[in-house]
Amino acid sequence: MAQSSQDILTSAFGDDFNPRAYLATYYPAEVQAEKLLEALHSLDVKYHAGQPTDIKYLLKSTGIPSELIENLLILDFQRVIARRLLAEYPRGDITTVDVGGGPTAYQHIAMSLAANKIIHSEFLERNREEVDRWLRNEQGAYDWSGYFTIIRLMLLKDAEYQAVLMSHLAASDPAIRAHAQLVDALLRNPDLEAYKTKVRHCVSGNVIFGDIFEQNLGNPMELCGLADVVTSNFAVESATGDMAQWEKGMRNIAALVKVGGFLAVAAIRNAGWYLVGDKKVPAVQIDESAIANFCAAERFTIVETRVLTGSNQDKHGYDGVVFALAKKE
Repeated sequence: MAQSSQDILTSAFGDDFNPRAYLATYYPAEVQAEKLLEALHSLDVKYHAGQPTDIKYLLKSTGIPSELIENLLILDFQRVIARRLLAEYPRGDITTVDVGGGPTAYQHIAMSLAANKIIHSEFLERNREEVDRWLRNEQGAYDWSGYFTIIRLMLLKDAEYQAVLMSHLAASDPAIRAHAQLVDALLRNPDLEAYKTKVRHCVSGNVIFGDIFEQNLGNPMELCGLADVVTSNFAVESATGDMAQWEKGMRNIAALVKVGGFLAVAAIRNAGWYLVGDKKVPAVQIDESAIANFCAAERFTIVETRVLTGSNQDKHGYDGVVFALAKKE
């Protein structure tokens, strides 16, 4: 019998799942933005072309730990998504749904530049509370400043993104010009408060319960076919050890996307488990082929993909990371 996300987390932690332990493991607040951005220049050309790249090459060429390399690539794919969405949605008026958002906010930083509403869905109440603490700007809330800095600088230095932005600044449509002016101002201002306010405006009031393994995420709000973009980062494969259950969860997510909209997925690759603190949590073994096959079956066309291989599976429980952006036909 397939385990639900609640079953898996309960068996591993009881009632002791700690969002801060998860955040400390995978998203340390102290990040060296400039050092990570320098490491971007060491990325293999094959990686940018969507071909598998071995993390051992990046470890040697960058000199930074594997966990930071993975974080860098997570944020770099946010840049790739932002570039696509700027071209597709020049007025910045889309609705996005983030599925299995956990206690994190990094995934909304780039997305907020294309959206006026971001729905953050998450199963565990304590994870939703962690996000709400940041949205309310409470004292002691997790600090995502380093991630804002990295995304801001990435997009400033992305020649393709800037070329599209400049064309929008000269557009005849006043709504496109106004949105481009807002984005340009946010990215050029090293004071992050205005950018953080933009993210909070998009997400505040939209943190909701969501169960990946239920239609419509088990939520009374009508979500199916609502979203221009659906994002799901390390969610479905991390919530079950069963392939059939993974496929069910992915279908539930795909149903949220409008025709013509986008699905953006990040997943740990060939995972048997992953760590939260010192606890091992079961995961399902999927890779880029599984994601490609799923997209084809559900009438999605993959438009961007990135694959990192060679992670220490004995230490981390998985051997890499897969990123895919697909358009619903």
